[in-house]
Amino acid sequence: MLKISFVAISLIIAGAACTARQTQESAPTYPQAWKTTLSQDHPLVGKIWSPEQDAFVTQDALLRSMRNADFVFLGEKHDNPDHHLLQAWLVERFAALDRRPAVVFEMIGEERQDDIDDFLAGRPKDAAAFGTRLAWDKSGWPAWQDYQPIADAALKYGLPLVAGNLPRRDVRKLGRNGLTVLPA
Repeated sequence: MLKISFVAISLIIAGAACTARQTQESAPTYPQAWKTTLSQDHPLVGKIWSPEQDAFVTQDALLRSMRNADFVFLGEKHDNPDHHLLQAWLVERFAALDRRPAVVFEMIGEERQDDIDDFLAGRPKDAAAFGTRLAWDKSGWPAWQDYQPIADAALKYGLPLVAGNLPRRDVRKLGRNGLTVLPA
């Protein structure tokens, strides 16, 4: 049976509060250069929720859970750059555990996988150029600079990058005609 780790990190994240609320169990390891200034004093800032345990957990407990999982799904609010910093932090920590996860970008249609593979063959460490290669600025997603830390972390460890969305033509068909357009 596959073990899946779902991680919910508070949507209210700020650097000052995260630094002040570090666990005794481990040194501060969250990114220190937060971008948001909203709700820094909110009690959920810096907390990690584990649906599996139905409780808040420490960074170390989160990493132990990730180490034992077959799949780890990381979610975010797309326009919150701090969420992407946390995702990058988690990708780095996961890779540092000697795991080789594929980093799947749900925003990139699977028809672009050849572009990703070609890019990795020629410039495997340049995350800024990766965003340019994908024409991210024309994609309709928030700025590449928000997502770039995730690509930086993946490229640093030579992790596979995978396009995780349906091709645009299929997404359009789904929008117009519903699930009936998908194969069984």
